[in-house]
Amino acid sequence: MTDIGRRRLLQAGLVAGTAPLLPSIARAAAIAPDARTRSLEDLQHIVIFMQENRSFDHYFGTLPGVRGFGDRFVAPAAALAGGHSPRTLWLQPDASGQRTIAPFALDTAANFGYMRVEGTPHTWPDAQRAWDNGRMGHWPMAKQNQSMGYFQQGDLPFQFALANAFTLCDAYHCALQTGTNPNRVMLWTGNNDGLARNGGPVIANSHDNFVEFGGHPAGYRWTTYVERLQQAGVSWQIYQDMADNFTDNPLAGFEVFRQAWTAAPGHDEQLRARRGHPWPGTAARGRGQRAPAAGQLYHCRRHRQRAPRPVQPCTGRGLHHARARCPHRRPEGLEPHRAAADVR
Repeated sequence: MTDIGRRRLLQAGLVAGTAPLLPSIARAAAIAPDARTRSLEDLQHIVIFMQENRSFDHYFGTLPGVRGFGDRFVAPAAALAGGHSPRTLWLQPDASGQRTIAPFALDTAANFGYMRVEGTPHTWPDAQRAWDNGRMGHWPMAKQNQSMGYFQQGDLPFQFALANAFTLCDAYHCALQTGTNPNRVMLWTGNNDGLARNGGPVIANSHDNFVEFGGHPAGYRWTTYVERLQQAGVSWQIYQDMADNFTDNPLAGFEVFRQAWTAAPGHDEQLRARRGHPWPGTAARGRGQRAPAAGQLYHCRRHRQRAPRPVQPCTGRGLHHARARCPHRRPEGLEPHRAAADVR
């Protein structure tokens, strides 16, 4: 791109087009990063925000320029009984196996009930059946017909505004073909103890809470990224909805964090001092306070009855509001705006 710069061009587009509708995004985009050396040395704070149960195409498959439903190189699939040969993965047998089904739009303007479309299975057995050693040719039979549904910009205005304003990565996938917390464990450790040496393997949500609240009594015992950050002298913090984090903080399954929480003999004092902070109360860090270099957000529960499941942007919007409320704090270095998700 020319000297005008991508960010400045996007800022101009936001001010001209979407600022009246999405002021928090417009304000965030208008704040220039403090890129002093244009290197990794400029990075001072990293915030990780992970969501669940949504694939890339389910949200952004229709976004121009991404490898979504406009993919020119869709993987082929084995012929189905009764014809449809050749076919690609866009054409699947439905859950009954009696007819075929292609990706279909969940038009919420025509049917508002699609805002709360029924969830799909997302555990190890059904995920492995859907994956089928990479063939993926019978996805709805494992994940139900609604797994082929997708939203468009009119259904997800906030998420599309974010995608259009900032960098979006289109070729991301689950670390593990299974459910929520195993993928969160991978996010925080890069490992699920597949050889079962330290309390794993992690393939289900068995350790998604402290023992006192129903978590598995035998904690995981390998080193997390949090501990590595701490050993390297890098500050960190967990932010979560203390009223209901939906048991999505995987660190609660690790023995060292359980010991810190109960103040067990020999526990790590630093880990105990860094206990989770409530969101949104302290995530923005008040004026004059020093924010940690790395932080993880867990997360406005997306299953609340009072708001639609796929379009509830409370945490993402809260991040932008928090950022915009402190304009004197210049963003330092990279500001990725991206939500990771499990494949449905």
